[in-house]
Amino acid sequence: MARNTEPTGWRPQSSVPAEPQRHGMGWSVPPRLRLPLAIGAGITLVASAVVGAVGLSSSAQAGSAAQSAAVASAATTAATSADQNGLQALLDALFPPPAPPAPPAPPPAPPPEAPGTSLVADVLDSSVPVYANPTGGPVVNHIAGSNVLGQREALLVTDASVPGWYQVELPVKPNGSTGWVQASSVTTRTVTYFIRVHQSQFKLDLYNNGAVQQSFTVAVGAPSTPTPNGNFFVWATQDWNSAPYAVGIFALSGFSPVLDNWPGGGRTGIHGWQDTSILGTPASHGCVRMGPGDFAKLMHTIPLGTPVEITP
Repeated sequence: MARNTEPTGWRPQSSVPAEPQRHGMGWSVPPRLRLPLAIGAGITLVASAVVGAVGLSSSAQAGSAAQSAAVASAATTAATSADQNGLQALLDALFPPPAPPAPPAPPPAPPPEAPGTSLVADVLDSSVPVYANPTGGPVVNHIAGSNVLGQREALLVTDASVPGWYQVELPVKPNGSTGWVQASSVTTRTVTYFIRVHQSQFKLDLYNNGAVQQSFTVAVGAPSTPTPNGNFFVWATQDWNSAPYAVGIFALSGFSPVLDNWPGGGRTGIHGWQDTSILGTPASHGCVRMGPGDFAKLMHTIPLGTPVEITP
């Protein structure tokens, strides 16, 4: 007779077997244990799902917290930067930084060059024929051997490159006229002085041997009676100390562009003037006016034929 056997080991106090019974070649769960096992398995699955969900939630929460911290940090930094920028803007408005130093002024331009010496031709005879070119003809003018004051006629040489001839400036109209004279009709000498007048600056520069010796403040022609610009020379000199003139007069080789009824046909000049209040202004009839003391320094120093350049 077959006998029921039980596995060795612990079993509950009741008489219910702790393990399923074998039927043939497999195992089966007794009906009364199926429900508790199903419930236990369900609980296990639910617990695993809960644990996984909690883990995911924790990770998500950790990531969200990190992102929140980063955003807060960026906001704090932006706010701090904005505050600092605003404060700096306020400080700049209240206490503007000093302006950068101005660049150094350029050095004054050197004075224009002047010739160290000039060649002057003095007429020998009572008159000298003037030719259009150094070929011997035609004769375009005759220049007297002396000026209206009886001083020997002096002509400024502009070209001495042709043997036997000199090209000279002529003290006639129009201003700037030149011509050729035979070398045999003149004697020549060298002058070291040169005068330059800057009309816009009301300044006369006296050069000697090519260097500025002294500068003087002058008056020049009024707008209606302007001083002519161009290259001239001292044609005649005269002591003249009668008001309104002072000390003397240099008559130049040039003429006023507007006056014909002036002595010498509107000849222009440089002279002393007693009223020094007009210096530095356009006040004359076309001559260059100097203070009495200034013109006295030139009167008996500057020889006839000295070049005079008048610029705007």
